[in-house]
Amino acid sequence: GYNGEKGEQHMRTLTAMAREIGFDLPLCTATGWGGAATGGLLPVMGGYCEAPWDQRITEIEPNTNYVFSHIRNDALIASDHHVDDTVTFNQDDFPYLTAELGGGLQVTKHRRPIVSGNDVGAMSLTKLGSGVGLLGYYMYHGGSNPDSKLSTLQESRATGYLNDLPEINYDFNAPIRQYGTISDNYREIRLLAYFLQDFGADLAVLPADIDPDFVKPGDTHTLRVSVRHDDTHGYVFVNNYQRRLTMDDHKDVVLEGKTKGEPVRFPKTDIASGEYAFYPYNMKLKNAVLVSALATPLCKLSCKDEDVYVFYGDKDPQFTWEGTPAKVLHLSRADALSAARVTLRDQQEYLVLSDDFVWEENGALRVVGGEETIIRTFPKLSKDVLPADFKEIAGEGELTVYKRSQAKNNANVQTSVSFVQSTKTPEELSGELVNSCGQPETLKGDEKIYEISVQYAKENRNDRKEGYDCILSFDYACESMELFVNGRKVNDYFYTGQRALFSLGYFDFPTKITAVLHPLHEGDHIYLQEWPKMDDKKACRIEAITLTEQFT
Repeated sequence: GYNGEKGEQHMRTLTAMAREIGFDLPLCTATGWGGAATGGLLPVMGGYCEAPWDQRITEIEPNTNYVFSHIRNDALIASDHHVDDTVTFNQDDFPYLTAELGGGLQVTKHRRPIVSGNDVGAMSLTKLGSGVGLLGYYMYHGGSNPDSKLSTLQESRATGYLNDLPEINYDFNAPIRQYGTISDNYREIRLLAYFLQDFGADLAVLPADIDPDFVKPGDTHTLRVSVRHDDTHGYVFVNNYQRRLTMDDHKDVVLEGKTKGEPVRFPKTDIASGEYAFYPYNMKLKNAVLVSALATPLCKLSCKDEDVYVFYGDKDPQFTWEGTPAKVLHLSRADALSAARVTLRDQQEYLVLSDDFVWEENGALRVVGGEETIIRTFPKLSKDVLPADFKEIAGEGELTVYKRSQAKNNANVQTSVSFVQSTKTPEELSGELVNSCGQPETLKGDEKIYEISVQYAKENRNDRKEGYDCILSFDYACESMELFVNGRKVNDYFYTGQRALFSLGYFDFPTKITAVLHPLHEGDHIYLQEWPKMDDKKACRIEAITLTEQFT
């Protein structure tokens, strides 16, 4: 692309053309990192917890995205293209917005880091503490490259790109995975999304006061703290997490909320390696003022009788109020990670704690899970909104526990999966298998082939529950694995050490699947966080396949 004034003019011309044909938008954005020309548009930034496009196969330097900083550019993004690591706009003229925080990471053939929920959660919190006014992610929902006669849009060195990616799989380890399952990344992002939905307008206008001003990302000793505040109130952000490093524990820390007068001092607390959180002070909650709490705000629930403010954390929260306290529900962090907010047909807001997706549809509660699904709610579900297939079984503090109860003759249970090593050789199979573009697969002869069989409890799809699916989970070890249905490649996985997920419903519930595994050898030019157990200096095996049934 163009740089300098030519690039700026190019962006202005593109903006004018868009408006001329009808795109009259209140805000237009442009990539802001890497020396990109912005043409006066609103610049958006990004940040990733690792760089699978980096050409090295070693550990890379500690990541700056876990350090509170006024530096907006992430030099890791597009580092394989050797872009400029500066910005071309005056930061003081624009809010700090992100459009490409890494919700996950797409692995490359030579570099396969694993992104965890903590990686994404701590990075997102650090960006908020650095002054971000918008959290935007890439990817948020992973997917699959499309079928085509000529190309799947795969990025590969053969097509001039700098890295080899899977042909079909664009799972990206995203918050919502390739086939719609949710990950720990999703749960971490949801914590912040609920907070920003209810309190983001308050946070957005608060500048970041960072002390110390910059910590080297490899510094495992200094406690990283930022305060977003005005002269009266704010939020203290703490990050004691750095990906792939162990941080010092900090004992008897007294956090301070800054004001124009005396700071608000929080009670002493210990901050362990890996902890990250933010804490409010002088926070207005309608008519109440929360002076301080060692708990993180999640959301506000509009209940029938009163508003309830939900906080979470694993410390003694020690809520301190000025005047009459607000009604508070305090959750453990684990419970908060499972919490979804819904408004049901009785016009009541509920917090529903579930291991999977829950949502509202036509005023009713929908829950993804199996026959034994358990949910917990606050407040208690009224009879008008309790799903017919759930029954109340217990109380748990302020939460009410419900269990899905199904008549066995309606169950989908006993669907099963089995696999055996194929008796056909790779040479024999080469003529039977085609890639997603319909071209014949070329097998080298050192692959292992497995035939996978699925036996469904309900052979007739009309007898299956609404929203029914089966997810296969592969425990395997090899360099890469390809799956074929009816001879056509439908997915491919670069081995990372994680389980590979595959939706049977997505492919109309096949009964036969062929898996082709390519061997991983000791000394292969690949970065793996953890190498598998090797047999005679190589790995090429499926260890187990488990099947999970789910429906709504």
